[in-house]
Amino acid sequence: MILLMISIGGLTRLSDAGLSIVEWKPVTGVIPPISDSDWDIEFIKYQSSPEYKIINSHMDLSEFKHIFWLEFIHRLAARITFGVICLPLLFFYLSGRLSFQDNKSYLIMPILLLAQGVMGWYMVKSGLVLNPHVSHFRLASHLMLAVGLYSFVIWKICFLRTQTKGSYESDKALGHVRPIERVLLVLIYLQIFLGALVAGLDAGLIYNTFPLMGGHFLPSEIYSAVSIFKDPALVQFLHRFMAYIVAILALIVGFQKNNPLIILAILFQVATGIVTLLYQVPIAAALLHQLGAMILLTVLFSLVSSPGGDFQSNLKAINIKLRP
Repeated sequence: MILLMISIGGLTRLSDAGLSIVEWKPVTGVIPPISDSDWDIEFIKYQSSPEYKIINSHMDLSEFKHIFWLEFIHRLAARITFGVICLPLLFFYLSGRLSFQDNKSYLIMPILLLAQGVMGWYMVKSGLVLNPHVSHFRLASHLMLAVGLYSFVIWKICFLRTQTKGSYESDKALGHVRPIERVLLVLIYLQIFLGALVAGLDAGLIYNTFPLMGGHFLPSEIYSAVSIFKDPALVQFLHRFMAYIVAILALIVGFQKNNPLIILAILFQVATGIVTLLYQVPIAAALLHQLGAMILLTVLFSLVSSPGGDFQSNLKAINIKLRP
């Protein structure tokens, strides 16, 4: 559900549908427009937004419905995910099946998802004032909260599968994680954040060549930019440069651990990133690139959660059994 929510969010962003719903109704917003009058009301609200006035003034009701449904489904997926998390948690809490320590730990999930929803609306509001573009910093924060929630779930799954029955102290298992693996994990999060900045600034639509940018390793904007995180060319350069570092470290870890999963994951991520850039951000390639980042995180978590970290231990951590 979290992966689905993230993917629909990426599709919503790539389709420029994120500003189609100009209100946030956490409870009643679960009901979509049904009658023609309901649709007319929603369309009138959208017509008052900067995006319609500046960019989409040619749009009719049928075109509006297309972007509305994308944003609506994204918000609905988030609400369903919240239910998938909270209802079982409430059941296990009321039935006394979770210890006090477990309760504190698992409360992180609904808290993160609520924070992600609030940040999502805070992001949308930034595009409803004067400039019909959301803040790329808020967009990145919105994504990172979802990535943090996903990471927490994967962390729990991997460690609970590799620990002794009845042991839930997954934080202590960090002791065997090597420094290079910790650095790689941190850099992957940073790279995902930079990727979100690229998406928010539409930085993937410029310098659509690889490996050079305008015939040079450094873009010409580096000599005149006021802010490195606000210039699309420089943000794209940072994303490229960080990709080199992440790829090298991931390959080193993969070969050291004799683990082809992480090697395949990073090669897939690099390939989809290059295709996304060269073809000016086709939706399918961009979504695969986003999904590839989550796959890479999953593989790395399963690697560091297994005591050996080799291929067989890695498969065991993600509950894959091989026949002799």
